[in-house]
Amino acid sequence: MLAGPALRPLLEEWTIPGALLSSRTSLIWLEYDLPGGEGGRPPMVYFGLLGPSPAELGDLVQRTRRILTGRAAEEAQIKALEHCIRSLPEDGQITFLADPCASRNVEHVRLIAQVPRVHAWSWLERIGWQGSRDQWEQASSAFANGPLHISLYVDVADTVGPNLGVESTFPAPCSAPDLWEELGEQLVDLGATTAEEAAAVRAWAGRETVDLPGVESLVRLERWPGYKLVLNAQGGISAKGYLAFRARETLF
Repeated sequence: MLAGPALRPLLEEWTIPGALLSSRTSLIWLEYDLPGGEGGRPPMVYFGLLGPSPAELGDLVQRTRRILTGRAAEEAQIKALEHCIRSLPEDGQITFLADPCASRNVEHVRLIAQVPRVHAWSWLERIGWQGSRDQWEQASSAFANGPLHISLYVDVADTVGPNLGVESTFPAPCSAPDLWEELGEQLVDLGATTAEEAAAVRAWAGRETVDLPGVESLVRLERWPGYKLVLNAQGGISAKGYLAFRARETLF
């Protein structure tokens, strides 16, 4: 099994109609690390959420933690998670939840919030992220040409952790080359990446039509890169490049 035996009970429950993990989530994604010193550890399992209430979010976390570890999450952690969702601006939402206790051997739970850029800092203040406003403004400015909403990754134990992920979406590089070049330059100026790394991300983008075994129609594959900035409350900043494939059937 691709997810490994440690995650099998979690994924099995997700397939049961009416179960909490099935009824309050829309999809899952599995995030694998490249092979390295950690060996074959299981992936992070992200659940796409269907607009849970604070209490429902707490129930989801309790259920995943019991399945993965056989014990309950601490009450302080549940209260911190519920505070994060209660503190959202009116047009913000928690879109994904992941409990990496089995795959990363940590106690925090990861939330992905989608909020308007103009309201993001006030939300981070309310939930207690300890980074500075200047750090946030620097990261936000790099994504100024993206959509009005931005995705924020926070790790929550009994308090919000020091690391913050910041992500936005952009059109394909082939349709907006100037935008991608400017984005790379901004990330280099921030010290989050190097000019060579930014150029490699842009160069990877492209598209091709392929004939895949077992598929009747042709498939158009698009190589679509993305960036996530990772801020540490102590002042560090780095950029992660994500290289994604998008596939769709095509006639030619």
